[in-house]
Amino acid sequence: MITLDGVRAAKRDLAADLSDDPRVRYLGVGFEGDDYVIMVAVAESGDRPDLPEEFRGVPIRVVEASDFTAQTG
Repeated sequence: MITLDGVRAAKRDLAADLSDDPRVRYLGVGFEGDDYVIMVAVAESGDRPDLPEEFRGVPIRVVEASDFTAQTG
């Protein structure tokens, strides 16, 4: 399992790679079961960048920006 620091580093690098893509609104770290995932929020689910299933070993999940809910805790 990748550490939280590793996931944050992967998210930061992926964000840099996607920084010029106007379809991407923001990235976040989430959970899927017991594993971390990188959440990529896009403007519309039908208009999404071509992304791999994983980035540096961290699964990527694409969500529509309006469906994304930030959580604290």
